[in-house]
Amino acid sequence: MRVAVHGVALTALAATALASSSLSATPTRKVAKRHNNFVSTSDGKFHLGGKCFFHISTTAYWLAQLSDDDITTTLTAINATGIKVVRTWAFNDVTEIPPNNGTYFQLLANGTVTINDGPTGLQRLDKVISEAEKLGLKVQLTLTNNWNALPDTSSASLDFPSGFLSNAYGGMD
Repeated sequence: MRVAVHGVALTALAATALASSSLSATPTRKVAKRHNNFVSTSDGKFHLGGKCFFHISTTAYWLAQLSDDDITTTLTAINATGIKVVRTWAFNDVTEIPPNNGTYFQLLANGTVTINDGPTGLQRLDKVISEAEKLGLKVQLTLTNNWNALPDTSSASLDFPSGFLSNAYGGMD
């Protein structure tokens, strides 16, 4: 099961104790509230805004590859069906920059990793999230891929060097 969970920040007990005017006072702990737009899990159930969140979802891994208009059209069509959660890939690692302004998020080349936060990179993912938010859709971001698309690499004896891109769309071995 894949679940997107927003982290919770805690204030330090020490800061509360120092702010107290009396050493005998019992320190209190404040917990930052979760943002109501994030889905969380508890007791094996999804929750949104403090209530159980039942939903139908779909996977559209390719959304960030689309034009702005096609992203809007696709998400509008998904929303019209009653689907409320869309899973999409938040990874697209390449070993060379794709031709014709192709979308990619990370370039793994010459032993370095370069993040593409430009118009052919993470800005595409920003557009997907922005359009989904306008429609009230939740987005579940898949952060890695374990599918190996190269032939004859399923053997357990293979040992790829660190940073080796062993599949077509990024991920890890």
